[in-house]
Amino acid sequence: MTEDVLSKKHRKMFRVYDADGNGFIEKVDFTIIFERVAAVMGLLPGAAEYEPLRKQFLFVWENIRSLADANGDDKVSEEEWLRYSHRMSQSPVLYERDAGALSELMFNLFDADKDGRLTLDDFRRFFRAFRIDEALAAGTWDKLGQKAPGFLTRAEGLVYAKQFYGSNDAADCGNYLLGPL
Repeated sequence: MTEDVLSKKHRKMFRVYDADGNGFIEKVDFTIIFERVAAVMGLLPGAAEYEPLRKQFLFVWENIRSLADANGDDKVSEEEWLRYSHRMSQSPVLYERDAGALSELMFNLFDADKDGRLTLDDFRRFFRAFRIDEALAAGTWDKLGQKAPGFLTRAEGLVYAKQFYGSNDAADCGNYLLGPL
């Protein structure tokens, strides 16, 4: 049986969150992701934004752990992640609280000039921070089909994030948010 589009995206997200590649999502993964994001953004320990941002990433981890860690071992297996992701994709409340909030945070972080739009360079930094092959950024950017060439607006980005997390439609542009499946 062929795996559906939504399951492929959820598996891809699991691999992105499993920053140390040990087969589980754990607190250390969100520390690693935070450190990568901080490095890409040029944030050093002691900078005003550093500690609040670190706390936001750990808060995301705690949300995921509290909802996805079914056996209480302080780590999320791929199976646990897939069950949680499926529940989230079916619940607007869960989506808005978890994926929606994280999508908003990511948009705010990578919008370098804070104009409410991402450029291809912003998108490349996003790929670099999440260890997604940066060579795929331009092709992925083109598939997103921005209404204003050269820019991805906040509204477009949040629609694509919602498609990525919740749509099983193979034609949705948001399927490419993290590169090819």
